Amino acid sequence: WVSSNPSELLFWVPAHHRMGLVLPNTKLVIGRPQTAFSFEKFVHGSDWAKCYVPSRNAGV
Repeated sequence: WVSSNPSELLFWVPAHHRMGLVLPNTKLVIGRPQTAFSFEKFVHGSDWAKCYVPSRNAGV
C-alpha cells in the first residue's frame, strides 16, 4: 500500500511494480522498469471506486 500516513491507505501497488515505483521523492530508478502514475484522472482514498468504467457488454 502507498499511504499518506500509517493509518491512511491511499492505493495498492502490485508486488511486481513496487521496486520501480516512481514517487514524488524518487530521484532515479536503476535496474528495474519504472512504474509511474498519470495523475490526470487519478483517484485514491475513499474516491477509488469513481475510476470504474463499466463494460459496454456488461450483463450481456
